[in-house]
Amino acid sequence: MELTGFSRYVRSGVTLSVSQTAVVDAEIRPAALTEVIEVRADAPLLNVTNAEVGVRFDATRISELPVLGSRNIFTLARSAPGVSELASGQTNFSSGGFEANYSSNGARLRSNNIMIDGQDVNDPSVTGRQQPMNNTDIVQEIRLVTNQFAAEYGRAAGSIMNVVTKSGTNAFDGSLFWFHNDNSLNARSNLDEAAGRTHAPYRVENQAGGTVGGPIVRGQTFFFGSYQKWTDRRLGSGFTLTGAPTDAGRQILESAAGRLPQVQALLKHLPAGAPNGRTATFTLAGTTYAVPLGSLTGTGSQRLDDHQTSVRVDHQLTQNHTLVGRYLYNNRPADTATSSVQVTPPGLTHDQPSSSHAMNTWLTSVLGGSTSNELRVALSRLRTNGILVSLDSDPARQALQQRPERRPALHLEPVRGYRVGGVQSVKRRSRRCAGLVQHRGGPGTVHL
Repeated sequence: MELTGFSRYVRSGVTLSVSQTAVVDAEIRPAALTEVIEVRADAPLLNVTNAEVGVRFDATRISELPVLGSRNIFTLARSAPGVSELASGQTNFSSGGFEANYSSNGARLRSNNIMIDGQDVNDPSVTGRQQPMNNTDIVQEIRLVTNQFAAEYGRAAGSIMNVVTKSGTNAFDGSLFWFHNDNSLNARSNLDEAAGRTHAPYRVENQAGGTVGGPIVRGQTFFFGSYQKWTDRRLGSGFTLTGAPTDAGRQILESAAGRLPQVQALLKHLPAGAPNGRTATFTLAGTTYAVPLGSLTGTGSQRLDDHQTSVRVDHQLTQNHTLVGRYLYNNRPADTATSSVQVTPPGLTHDQPSSSHAMNTWLTSVLGGSTSNELRVALSRLRTNGILVSLDSDPARQALQQRPERRPALHLEPVRGYRVGGVQSVKRRSRRCAGLVQHRGGPGTVHL
């Protein structure tokens, strides 16, 4: 800063964070001689320009803080004031895993707006993130706003979470990582204890990958890319039913009320429980019967295969115009770990392979000393495919296979296909328009 008759003022080292409006006060003095005042300091983090309440996670905090949920970066929100984890009754109303969703200041889960580089990546069906991110090495910073949102934000009343990805520089740089987790490093859950386990169930989890970035044209064009492979193999316990009839109880039911359809269904689909000393009574035709009860806990093998890739290119068009393109891709060919797993009674494990894309291109222009503009074009896409697996031991499988009609499931996102029992549907896509959902395909087409 220069002004005739005053000393020259220079301040360097100012770094702007995402969504930050920094105020830098300059102090100039009358110059008796040629004098230059130089200050090397960052911009103050205290927000004095608006009433926005939030917290910022820089690259240092992201790399050093413990990240829950297999390094799910969205779990960092739970370390902010006013943010709490989900209650047990809310887990079916969100996507992205239990750890990745949260409530801000008591608001609903749908009240959170998740963004990556300014692009909305909210799940279209329920809530939570649509694009998985389990590689902390690709994140530059995270800004979480929990109250008094600026006018530039919409959609949400609970919180705004914006994740900014890293870009390349004039120097080639990269990283390699390996994250390992197994049952020897874990404790038993409540379900495991209820099932009588003395040690944590089997689990082997690995995340391996790396990042690389650098110049394409030095001083003008830069790139940054990453890849991560994530595998998880585990044996999970289901809920414990304490009211399943024992073998003796099943004999009493069959002899006393075996002709009733509801009793026949119970005996056919519910295995015998281990005796727990409890009984239940019922009266039929004036006779009262006591049925011994037992506990029933199933276990199911869970498998997750996941591949995450990211590419970003920054190009300096001119001194005042910067063009950026970023692409995130996630392919999950097998997922019985994060989707619904019913193992009590056994035989209804749900496999949900999926893939998601998030493309974002934006042009940032400085139009003057007090005016700037950002033009953004973004596209996100999600494909899921729900499959019921491990039905070999389930008595209900024969009933499903004997039904002549198809039984498709309703999805709000594009779906490649589905499988129920041994019946495979035709491939189809779903289209949403003003609340009207049409599923188009061959046999088994459903119109709503």
